[in-house]
Amino acid sequence: MATAIAGSSAKRILLRARDGIERLERFESAAFMDSPDLTSSVKRDVAERAQRKALDVLNTVGLSNSVLRLIERRNRVNH
Repeated sequence: MATAIAGSSAKRILLRARDGIERLERFESAAFMDSPDLTSSVKRDVAERAQRKALDVLNTVGLSNSVLRLIERRNRVNH
């Protein structure tokens, strides 16, 4: 019973993390990120902080560092 509850909780956390990542991707592609007023360093800082936060959430639910590195590598290939 406790395992089912923990699994359910982990699933909800992962779904919220996925939703957050999807919102970040939409935000990143929005006009705000394309604004010439923002320097590339500000854009990079925003993206790095968001990525760190997403990875912290994933790490909290127990994904190993190797899985997190695979996700990061896949993300770099996709962009």
